[in-house]
Formats: sequence, C-alpha cells, structure tokens
Amino acid sequence: MKAFKFGCMSSTFFFLLSLSATGSASIFDFKDTDGYEKCLKEEYIVTGKKTETSSGTEEEYKGMDKFQIRAKCVKSAVKLLGASPKLEQINSYLQTTTDNVQIEEAIDFVILASKAKISTCTEDLNYSIISKCLVDKKGKGQDTFFARAKQAIAVCVKDEAFKTKFVKLRRSSSGYTKENTCELLKEFKVQPMCQ
Repeated sequence: MKAFKFGCMSSTFFFLLSLSATGSASIFDFKDTDGYEKCLKEEYIVTGKKTETSSGTEEEYKGMDKFQIRAKCVKSAVKLLGASPKLEQINSYLQTTTDNVQIEEAIDFVILASKAKISTCTEDLNYSIISKCLVDKKGKGQDTFFARAKQAIAVCVKDEAFKTKFVKLRRSSSGYTKENTCELLKEFKVQPMCQ
C-alpha cells in the first residue's frame, strides 16, 4: 500500500485527492451483488485522513491497487453475508466473483458453501477454485490462497466423494499442486504416506 504525507499542497491537488478519498470509502459499503461487482471492478482508489499535530494539520493518503481492493471487497461481502448465510446467497457472490476476477479469489465463498452444505465441495466450480488455490507456492500467513483453501479442504475431506476426487490431485503436474496436495493429504490423514 502506498502512503503519502503532505504538510501543505496546492489546493487543486488536495481537492482532487479529497474527492477520491470521499468516494473510495463507500465502495466497500455495498448491500447486494451489483454493488459488490462494482467494488471488484475498481482499479485504484485513494483514502485519506487528517491528523492534527503541533505544527498544524497533516494529510496522509494511502492508495489501494486493484488486488488490495478485491481482497477488501471479498472480506466486505463475507461480512455482509453474516454467520449463517443461505446457500443461494453464497452462490450468487461466488458467481459474481468468478465472473469478474480470477477464480481463486472466490475461495472464501467456497469455504462458506462447504460449511452450509458439504456436497458443494465436489461441484465443478467450487472444486476448480480449490484446485487453483493449490497451484502456487503456499506462501506464509492466513490470507494466502493456500491457507484459505486449506480451510475449505478441512471441511470437504469429511465428504467421501470429495476425498476420492482430491486424492487424484497428487498426480498433478501443475505448479505446486502435487506438493501442496500431498501436504494436505498427510495433514488431514487421508494419505499419510503421500509423496
């Protein structure tokens, strides 16, 4: 995230940035999939805040690129759906996500769907999203696609149809899929000897 601090600036530049800052905060306050779709399509926004210091007012502006915006849009949508959303609502947001951005960005909705109805784990789109999240090196932290896919898989491995399908991913030659799948098969005790 880019941050800019300005002690003083031209009034024109300040005016333009303050317009962006005012409009940007509301982009995450959507109430339906139409607002969510608009949020996902944002390319760049600037947010700002004023801080009173002993030497006067200091302006701080932070820019968000499209990847940061999308992540925040998804988090806002998950929060909007609440603790126990209906499967139709989840699927609506999942579909909106996959129609507008890379499919792995919909993994949070797969997690919700799997908790609402475990059989959704083997649905083609949901399974493709899980598989796509395993292609890249797993990275660190709870916000990686791998870490989030792991949350869905933790639920899905309780479903025999998913387990049978998932075991086959260990033969994949796509990126880090084989390595990541084997790690998860061992961790969830599906195939402790996976190599």
